[in-house]
Order: sequence, then C-alpha cells, then structure tokens
Amino acid sequence: MDNTNSTEIKERPGKFNIDVVETAIPIESEILDIAPLNSQCSSTWLIVDTAGVLYRLDADQASCDVVGRIPYIAEPDFARRLGSPVSHKLYVSSNGGFVAVANDYGTAAVVMSLADSRVIRLRGGDYHSDIAALPFAFIEHEGRTLFIHRTSWNRLDISDPENGALLTQRISPACRSEEGNSEHYLDYFHGRLLVSPDGALVADDGWVWGSSSHLEIFSLSAWLAGNMWESEDGPSKVTLFNREHCESPMCWIDSAHIAVGLLEDDEGNITDGVTIFDTSKIEQQTQTQGSHSWTWRQAEEQSSFPGLGGKLFACDETLYSADASGLCIWDTTDGARIGMIPGFSPTHQHPGTRELAEIKGKIFRRWKILIK
Repeated sequence: MDNTNSTEIKERPGKFNIDVVETAIPIESEILDIAPLNSQCSSTWLIVDTAGVLYRLDADQASCDVVGRIPYIAEPDFARRLGSPVSHKLYVSSNGGFVAVANDYGTAAVVMSLADSRVIRLRGGDYHSDIAALPFAFIEHEGRTLFIHRTSWNRLDISDPENGALLTQRISPACRSEEGNSEHYLDYFHGRLLVSPDGALVADDGWVWGSSSHLEIFSLSAWLAGNMWESEDGPSKVTLFNREHCESPMCWIDSAHIAVGLLEDDEGNITDGVTIFDTSKIEQQTQTQGSHSWTWRQAEEQSSFPGLGGKLFACDETLYSADASGLCIWDTTDGARIGMIPGFSPTHQHPGTRELAEIKGKIFRRWKILIK
C-alpha cells in the first residue's frame, strides 16, 4: 500500500459483474434490521421486524421462516447533538446460537438464545447516551461465545450469553476529585465496536468532551486472560486518531489493517476519503501542554486517499464504499476507483458468501464479490 496525498480521485475502470440480485421478502410488518447468518455456501440472513419477530431469510431459495421473537426494548429518542434518532441494530453470534438487538443512541440491549429463547436484558447507562452508538459485539474466545457491552458511559464489560455472568468484574474508578482522577478512571464515551477478523482486537469509536472523536484499539485476549483494566488504560491500547468529527465509517481490511473513513485537514474541514492504519506498527507519542504531558501509543498511518463516502466494506484488500448514490469499488494499493454500481447502496456484508446487501422496502438486494 502506497502513501497517496493527492486530493484528486484516481480512476482506473475495471471489469465487474454489476448484476444486483433481488428477492421479495414476504413480510407484512416493518423491518428493523438484518444481519448475516454464518454460512459458507448459502445466502442466509436474520431479519427482525418492529414486533420483534425474527425471520430466517434464505435468499438463494427465496424462503423466509419465523425462528423466534426477541423482546427488544423500545425507548424514546433523545435530543441528540448530531440529530440521529434511537435506532435498533441486530447482531448474531458467529455460531448462530445467539441474537441481540441494541439501541444505538439509547440505553438498552437484549440478548437472546435462539435455542430456548432465554433473554438477558442490558442497560448501558443513561449519562449522555445520545452521544454515541451503543457498544455491542459478539466474540469467540477459547471456544465460547461471549459478548462485549457497555455498562456505563465510560465502561465496557464482557458477559456470557449462556447465563449472563459478568467476566470482567472490577470496581469502577471514582470520578474526578480535587486530587485528580482515580487510577484507571476513563474520561471517554465508548461507542461503536468493530472486532478484527481474527477476533484478537476490538476497535472502539468513542468520544470525549470537546466534540472530539477518539478511535482506539485494544487486545481482547489481554483483557480476558490478564488485565481487567485493559479497556480503560491497558498496555495494548493503541490510538488511531483524535479529531473533531465523531463516528467515522470504518472496516477491517485484514486482522492488522483498518480503514477509517473521512479525511480532516489542519483546519478541521471534513471531506470524503479514507485512511488506512497498520495496527501492527506502533509509535510512542508525547504531547506537552504547560506542566502536563500525555503519552500514548499511536498506530502507523499507512496510506490515505480521497473519494470514499458512506459505509465501508472490505474483501481481498479491496475497499467498497456505499452512499446514497451507489457502490464504489477501490484498489487499496493506490486508491484508484476501479468500479461503480449506481443505485445499489448496501448496508450489510455477508462474510461467508462474500455478498453486500441492502433492503429496499420489501425487496432484498445483494451483489456478490467475486474472488480475485
């Protein structure tokens, strides 16, 4: 991957199949969200509607069956600074045994076993819960399905969906005092989580006072197997950036490289584009202001290039960006745009079948990424 500093979008059109396959969804109720079901050979997805009914959609067979009902918690919108209402996001564990609905910009989440409908209800704290998306992610650790969730604005925890047991028990550090913060105190609003493909790292798109976005990464194994404070200030924590814009699009390209959308210049102006960070290459950074100094670990910025807007996806070191105008395909080696599919704006990716998908009304639309 080469460093690219030009603001001009490179164009190098390639040959792509642009056929988008459409499947009618036989559901009368309003759809809340979809999520891929882990399958290497069939395009299977889970759908949740506004009544909490869960459907298994087999797009290849054009079949849709009820598999359960999750009692997700509806809650009122908050007066959010950025104007986004409470939205409900569906999650499915990699083994397909557990599902969850989390309320972004709200306070609640529900985890349910599909085998016996056991339910765990979660609360993420109501202190400025409208600031960031509600953090939630299923993970696999030593053969067990677990999940990460927020239990307070500045605290993440890991729990077991089998019994609801908290695996990261610790006493939350005290808030600010005249003598300064308590040890391990974190002045940081946890936000959207994105786990690396190998399950080793988690990216946390959080926020701090002063309208500043902090994207940080830390080790899951170090948290579970060693330091209970890893998500606060553990030695594995790495900063990608600190900038004014909140909630950047992002996706893992592989288990070491992460792409983060939007570019910011020295004056704080935001433009469409992407920066790729190499989380395996870390530099120590120090900043001094008056008598105070801060030291942190910074991931190396490997490349950046303009043009990418909207949601980001990756496959085989190729990036895909989707906004209202459609899907664009980008070569990460030089940042060139190599393909476009107008009118197709996917919101989800199926890692097993290598598909990008969206729902328009009651039509399920998908496009398959071909193997290089």
